[in-house]
Amino acid sequence: MSKYVLVVRDRNLLKPPLLITTEAAAVEVYDMNNELVAVMHPVLENNYWGVTAKSDPDWHECLAQLGYIGTKLDLDPARKKSFFENG
Repeated sequence: MSKYVLVVRDRNLLKPPLLITTEAAAVEVYDMNNELVAVMHPVLENNYWGVTAKSDPDWHECLAQLGYIGTKLDLDPARKKSFFENG
């Protein structure tokens, strides 16, 4: 069980949260081209969360360690909902 509660909020912080979960293993950030550009993830056995960005020298190593590369997930853009196509 996670020690953390992940809360995702709207731009208006006074509105109720968009998401509240204790099940998050990663938070993905995509650019306007639907390209993964950052991942927030637990490090050191869930003691704290870190952010790895595409510009970091260990980007591919981090993605492999988290299971994004070398799995069926493999960063296939078709697997995720495009928030940009709906707006």
